[in-house]
Amino acid sequence: MACRSCVVGFSSLSSCEVTPAGGPRPGTSGWGSCGTPGPGFSSRSFTGCEAPGTIPKVTVNPSLLVPLDLKVDPAIQQQKNQEKEEMKVLNDKFASLIGKVQALEQRNQLLETRWRFLQGQDSGTFDLGHLYEEYQGRLQEELLKVSQERGQLEANLLQVLQKVEEFRIR
Repeated sequence: MACRSCVVGFSSLSSCEVTPAGGPRPGTSGWGSCGTPGPGFSSRSFTGCEAPGTIPKVTVNPSLLVPLDLKVDPAIQQQKNQEKEEMKVLNDKFASLIGKVQALEQRNQLLETRWRFLQGQDSGTFDLGHLYEEYQGRLQEELLKVSQERGQLEANLLQVLQKVEEFRIR
């Protein structure tokens, strides 16, 4: 004989019956009920088929209370510990690689942003001809100033040489 547990939940029947194995299923002929059929939960859905106010008998199998005598091979234990340490090392390496990938992704985003910015700039700003002409104009102005200064220095040199010659003659 096998005990069928109570049908619990939203059902039209909350029922329980002890039947031989392979006996009828709930909802078929031969299935008895523990109360009147009705929709929803009943108090018997949770407590079983016992009469109200009774406590069901509990049996304990003493062989299950005895600790198991497992003999663990030290070599297997050592191998497990070694595998655990290898997993820790591999996990640390993996975490390091994840960090590097995140750093590279950030760098890539920065480079993409810079690239989009440079592509969006006006191409006229890269016209070096205009910059070259400005630089050449400044150099020519400086050359003119240096030439004028050279002329003045040569005139001053001639005056100084004349004065030196006059002092020599005297």
